[in-house]
Amino acid sequence: MSQPKTTAEREPNKQSLQIGVTTFTIGEAGLAIAVDGKTQTAQVRLDTRETATLEQFLAKYRRGEARSGFRVPFHSLVANLADDLKLTLVYRGTIYDVSPIDISLTGLLLRASTFPASAGNQVVVRIILEDYLAKLNAEVVRADSDAVALHFTDCMDGSELSPDKELSAIFARLERLFLQQRKN
Repeated sequence: MSQPKTTAEREPNKQSLQIGVTTFTIGEAGLAIAVDGKTQTAQVRLDTRETATLEQFLAKYRRGEARSGFRVPFHSLVANLADDLKLTLVYRGTIYDVSPIDISLTGLLLRASTFPASAGNQVVVRIILEDYLAKLNAEVVRADSDAVALHFTDCMDGSELSPDKELSAIFARLERLFLQQRKN
């Protein structure tokens, strides 16, 4: 009677890692993540193009840069949509035009070399895209010569994510475009 073959022997290009009840399997088709529960197993498959995004996320996590939500990077959006987006900050009665780096439902990272606010300051963010206008209260989380990080202060209802409806519509439009471009 022969011994059962291991996964590596059956499929030499496939590797698995088990952490607790979660199994990560990498093969030629991509990455599969399975979570073995008491009554059922949940499984997610990512093709090889999608694993690069996961790798970037994990690398940020290891560096302590992980954020709580998906962020749409503006540099990867087509120019015409980026041109349709208007983003301004209001701080102490002055309006500042700024260049977005990325956005999520909970915050915004932007370039604003002339923006004088520092961590802890409150600002108002105005985002206009197509027929949508989001006017959001935000707190400066970080401000340095490279970037300003903002947290939308009204995006949570207790422990539940509850973003502004206009922001949700803008974000959904940007996210859809970002994902379509990554697919092509």
